[in-house]
Amino acid sequence: MKTNVLSCTVIGYDGHILTLRAVCDDIDYIVDHQIKTGTVTLDDGLHISGKQMRAIHATFRDIAEFTGNPDELTKTSLKLMYAKAKGIDYFSFSDLTMTAAGEFIDWLLAWCVENDIPLSEKLAARCDDIRRILYACLLHKRCAVCGAPAELHHVDAIGMGGDRKEAHHGGRLAMSLCRAHHTEAHTISFPEFCKKYRVEPVKIDRRIAAKYKLLY
Repeated sequence: MKTNVLSCTVIGYDGHILTLRAVCDDIDYIVDHQIKTGTVTLDDGLHISGKQMRAIHATFRDIAEFTGNPDELTKTSLKLMYAKAKGIDYFSFSDLTMTAAGEFIDWLLAWCVENDIPLSEKLAARCDDIRRILYACLLHKRCAVCGAPAELHHVDAIGMGGDRKEAHHGGRLAMSLCRAHHTEAHTISFPEFCKKYRVEPVKIDRRIAAKYKLLY
């Protein structure tokens, strides 16, 4: 099934329902295939920033250096992967809004975490949505601060005399930290640690619980 791009204009909002007027060059395809649902992306009118471009290209360089692939091949391959994952056409960075660029950066950094790609600077310095990156770090056991191999750091106390193996962890707060940063988190207050490294704890869901073999 091909991707159809509709040009939309917001014509009304009653506090609950957003009404759009859409124009499509291939309405026959939509009718013939009985397409009734889709995803709407609203252009915030702000195009990709210089800071976002620098973050993207710095991450491409880190990936190329680690994999040994040429810079251009790295860029093209990752853009194709993202387009396929999102179900969109191949794109040019110059056409991206700040919102779309931020989504790409967050996806790119999460991909680096998942594939153990070391970065030349801390994750928080590059991402738009730190929560997505912190979740990826926790899921793939990478330090939320430096990206090194890590283990789960419980933020919520289990309780005096409680057995972590017997306790249910669903909804509890946690963070993945390497040994050095885990020690630091215990040395200084946790709020101070989070402020210093621009990180925050993540709620444990079923995927995280399964990864660490915890009761949910």
